[in-house]
Amino acid sequence: MRYVIILAIIFLIPLASSEIFFDKQFKEIYNVGDEISFNFSISRQLPSFGYVEAYILCDNSSTLIYKRPLSLKSGQKANFTLEWPASEKGLCKIILNYDSESSESNGFKISDKINIDYEINHIIFMPAEEVIINGTANKENSIEFDGIINVFIPEILNQTYEISNGKFYIKFVIGNEAYPKKYHLYLRVFEKDAREKIINRGEILGEIEVKSSPKKLTINASDSIKPEANVSIFSSILDQAGTEILNESIVVKIFNPNREIAFQRIARSREEFFYFFSDNSSRGRWEINAYYGNLYSYKPIYVEENKKIVVKIVNDSSGSYIRILNVGNVIYDGAMELLMENLSSSMRIPINISIDKGKHIDYPLGFIGNYNLSIEGKNFSNIYLTGAAVAANIKISFKSYIISGIIIFAFFILYLVARKRLSFAKKPEIADKKIYAVFFLFSSFFPEAEELARKHGFDMNKIRDNFYYIIFYSYGAERKLINFAKEIRIKAKESGKETAVFISSQKFEKKSSSINEALLLSKIANAIDKNLAVTEGIYKSSGMPDFLFREYKTFKIGEKIIKTYTVM
Repeated sequence: MRYVIILAIIFLIPLASSEIFFDKQFKEIYNVGDEISFNFSISRQLPSFGYVEAYILCDNSSTLIYKRPLSLKSGQKANFTLEWPASEKGLCKIILNYDSESSESNGFKISDKINIDYEINHIIFMPAEEVIINGTANKENSIEFDGIINVFIPEILNQTYEISNGKFYIKFVIGNEAYPKKYHLYLRVFEKDAREKIINRGEILGEIEVKSSPKKLTINASDSIKPEANVSIFSSILDQAGTEILNESIVVKIFNPNREIAFQRIARSREEFFYFFSDNSSRGRWEINAYYGNLYSYKPIYVEENKKIVVKIVNDSSGSYIRILNVGNVIYDGAMELLMENLSSSMRIPINISIDKGKHIDYPLGFIGNYNLSIEGKNFSNIYLTGAAVAANIKISFKSYIISGIIIFAFFILYLVARKRLSFAKKPEIADKKIYAVFFLFSSFFPEAEELARKHGFDMNKIRDNFYYIIFYSYGAERKLINFAKEIRIKAKESGKETAVFISSQKFEKKSSSINEALLLSKIANAIDKNLAVTEGIYKSSGMPDFLFREYKTFKIGEKIIKTYTVM
């Protein structure tokens, strides 16, 4: 009976003499770097001594985070508080050991992830268009992230921005020369510890597209030609990357040296067409203009001198003669030899000629019969000549020869005078010269103005510290003056100054009153509101596209009405 009681007592004593308790559940998610803090207690019914050990077990990898000896009396309870920085990611739990007893916490996750959410103003962009991205960045433990975010778009952007209270706002502009295609958009965030080691990170991938944008017009054609010639021409639209944009319509115009439209048509980008320059196409600077929306391009093409004649044999009621036509583009001055042969004779006749463009002369052939003729490399075989048309019964006296000689000499003198006058009238330095006057009114003193003028070959005169003028006589200076005015306005603006420029011209009369009249126009420079303005004569003679000009104000200076235009 005594043994039965002893066995009963043995079985009634708890086998687990120690109890280990966690005071609360762990959070479901922590991020690397978080402090994991927890409390636990150990109680003992009987006296004991051993080591308290705490392990963190993450994905089957165990790390000892706490160990110390503990001695407990019967019924004694020990309380513990542990803090430990989460350093390894994974699915984890805490294991506590004491005196052969063990206890496990609930499972939790340690993450190194930062979640990014964002919105973007567009997906498809044009060059020079603004991109706006705003969003949030939160650790997986739901705590707002503060730090930096890197925005990376290959070939376009690699920039960092600040994240505050978990929010970010990003703004940048697509480059003017960004290649048209689709691009990956990377948003990346990361957090570092005190040793500059990355402990948490996040990345999200998006996509944007940059569209092709017309940026430039090009014209392909010969630089110079000698008529007659069939010239190949095509114009191309280039985008921001210099790539051709096909199948878009372009207006193409060809201007002759007098700025008259010789040809115009609509052509597709890169579509080749031909323009035929005939033998008599005017010598000088022609220009090909191309237009597409607000894009404009021009290319000069120089037509060279073409000295060319055509020779014909004519038999009509007035007799037989050689007709020499100037089909070239310049006055034909020169000498040629006419070879006449028949069965009984052969003769060489020198002929001196001067024929205006598009005109002809007739050289009479006072012979009758069949002849072989050769002139300027052209042969006429077995041509019947009828001679000069002279009445059969008329007798020509010696006195008639004298009178005829006098008349011929008088016509020769008149021809020389007329030719000299024509030559004089054709000289542009006399017939076409104009007085040009340009006035510059700056918002304040701009000393660089005179140096800029000298670089362009102009002498600038000062009226006062902020008011200058240029005056000279020349011809064809309209475009050069407009371009110079644009440049000086840009330079002045870079120096923080506003500029009004007024350009005028009038016919040069070779008298001082022309200069005085030109200088009177300085009043207009004070009334054009910091614009670049020109007179109607400058506008019409500039050869520049009409869309660059806008009708502006009309002024009355004395008895003159001055109509002005602003230049874009």
